[in-house]
Amino acid sequence: MNKFIAINFLLFITILNSEAELNLRISIDPNGIIREGSKAKISLSAAGNLSPDDPDLNIQGGKLNVRKVGKGFEFMRSNQGVKRVTTHTYELSGESGKYTIKGIFKSQDGTLYETESINLQIRKKTAQEKALDPQLIVNLANNEPFVGEPVLAEISLLLQPRTRLYSERNNIATLSGEGVRVNYIDGPKEAPPKNNKRVIKFLYEIAPLRAGDLKLTANYNPLLQIPSATGRRLVDERFNLKSEETLIRSKRLPDEGKPKDFSGAVGTFTLDLQADPLKLKVGEPIALRFTITGNGGFEFIESPTPIKTEGWKLYEPTKFDLKRGEGIKPSTLIFSQNLVAEKTHEELPTFRLTVFDSDKEQYVTLITDKTPIELEETFTNNPDYNRTAKAPSSSSDSPNSNIENNADILMVSTSLTPNWSVAQIPAWKNHYIWITNAFLILLILISALISKMPNLDEHASKGKSPKAIIEDLKSKNLSTINFYTYAYECFERLQLENQDVEVTPIFDQLSKKYEQLKYSGNDSSHLEKPTKEESNAIIKELTKISKI
Repeated sequence: MNKFIAINFLLFITILNSEAELNLRISIDPNGIIREGSKAKISLSAAGNLSPDDPDLNIQGGKLNVRKVGKGFEFMRSNQGVKRVTTHTYELSGESGKYTIKGIFKSQDGTLYETESINLQIRKKTAQEKALDPQLIVNLANNEPFVGEPVLAEISLLLQPRTRLYSERNNIATLSGEGVRVNYIDGPKEAPPKNNKRVIKFLYEIAPLRAGDLKLTANYNPLLQIPSATGRRLVDERFNLKSEETLIRSKRLPDEGKPKDFSGAVGTFTLDLQADPLKLKVGEPIALRFTITGNGGFEFIESPTPIKTEGWKLYEPTKFDLKRGEGIKPSTLIFSQNLVAEKTHEELPTFRLTVFDSDKEQYVTLITDKTPIELEETFTNNPDYNRTAKAPSSSSDSPNSNIENNADILMVSTSLTPNWSVAQIPAWKNHYIWITNAFLILLILISALISKMPNLDEHASKGKSPKAIIEDLKSKNLSTINFYTYAYECFERLQLENQDVEVTPIFDQLSKKYEQLKYSGNDSSHLEKPTKEESNAIIKELTKISKI
């Protein structure tokens, strides 16, 4: 008897353990051996009372890059019934070496379970395989630029003919270097093949920030589809590419012949001036627009300065955002400035901008062309007034001279650019006048509509009971407008008194007539007079519901 009890107890414990334990499995693809740079896939499967937490990988032999790529479920039938099997998939990559890997699962009661161990070997690439790897090369348009001089830098990615580059958001080849400013321009773009290899190019603009030897390096982590070792299939592989260091010998700008008004801009530039209006009176504003175009460093450029300012009043310039050209096309920078003539002149003042021309390797001063203008003198009622306005005096013994000379100067904002001179805009071009007139026209139309709409409350018989209104309808002395208005008002009052009033087709037609009358104005010519049968039917229905 005791032996029977002991056997049953052992069977019971075995059943409990079988329900608490997990069925685990680990597998690897492909066959536990991969080459350096490739990826191995590890699958961990488990069935039983699993914890919702993801399993862990216990890796011995070194550090590997691990990335989870999937999780799936399937149902399997066994002698114990149907069980759900959960599979987790990981991608592993790393340096060459031998590794031992286990999977660790957790059950719902917190117990940890390990899978059996598998081996992973990552071998080094052969010389033939390395020759097939992609390459990253940097080429500069000029390896000896001046400090601040922009230089085009080209990154070339060389690929095997059957290699495919995956397009990934925010993943492009990058340039970096201490003491170097880098601006991305374009890429990736396919270029003509070179040495039987595909060429993918990226374009950057770099500029050294200090003199001396500087180093520039390109980095890229592309995802490629490349031929396998056997060449029979294509496999995906991510590469960590780094170019060889490119040396930049940056030169200082020469101190000899350096003008005091040097803007700090280095490159090749042109300067253009536009002005409007060119025919005006003394004291009226002129809008100037400076356009600087070229390839170079625009960061330090300030607005051009006038060579002579006598008889002119200049306001602070406004700098607009730089418009970079696409690819290697020139960029454009615009300044706007207002100018007021304090006396008559035959031409605008000339403006200058000093830059360092990197092609000529010398300082160059850009000067605007002479621009003729027509200035009309202003007059006052004072017969002794000098017809030619005098320049403002700086003498301290005439404190009111500046006020007298500037009395007719229009003080304008410094942001007067797109519309040029407001003083010379015709009325039909002034958008403020258009807006004001449109607003007034809209008010007139609304007033006309309101005045046209009849005040139906004047026609309604206020204070009368529904029965009294019905008597008015029977009198047949009402006009078409008043008949429909009285009838509709009587119907509304009866509805308020009795919520169970049914809307018959006659009342539905009456409502439509009233709405038509409401929005037609006092003109009832388009409204047909109710026939005797129609009016009798309306009076009959109103009398019927008034007795309910």
